[in-house]
Amino acid sequence: MTSIKDTMLKHAPRFADDYATFVNGMYEELHEKYGDKYARPSTYSGNYWEAKNWNNFVGPCLQRDPSESEYAPHPKRFFCKDTLQKLAETYGINMATEWAAKIEEKLENVEGIEMINHSRGSFSFRGTRNGRSIRVDQQTITKMSSKGKWFHQFPARIYVDGQFTSAKAYKEMFAS
Repeated sequence: MTSIKDTMLKHAPRFADDYATFVNGMYEELHEKYGDKYARPSTYSGNYWEAKNWNNFVGPCLQRDPSESEYAPHPKRFFCKDTLQKLAETYGINMATEWAAKIEEKLENVEGIEMINHSRGSFSFRGTRNGRSIRVDQQTITKMSSKGKWFHQFPARIYVDGQFTSAKAYKEMFAS
């Protein structure tokens, strides 16, 4: 069987696409709302979360216009799709690796692992541990934190012998 990490890394392009779509959409929305002045965060005086997201997500994709002096106080900038693509690819690999680590932790010492791909980012993993039937239903979702950070999350439901078991109870059940 292919390793869990290798399987999850196959989803990195999907995470990268999600990231690129989010950042590109944010750029288009804010650029339409504020125009070129919004490409200069030092002159921005509006919504704090918009400014924070702009600086965290869009800002790294801005490139100084080469026709502008590097010493200009507010040089023209343009949105660089190549930079966005590189950032998105890195994000996708990081998220896939994080997802694999989380599921590998849950499946530690589970034997005969069978993986079922239900749909876009929704999986079930089945196997046995210490003679007990284990099933982990895993999905991926996107969220925005209360502080404005956009990210993927990987909630899971764990079943032991067909009964839902909390992550804490699962760890305690198989503690050495």
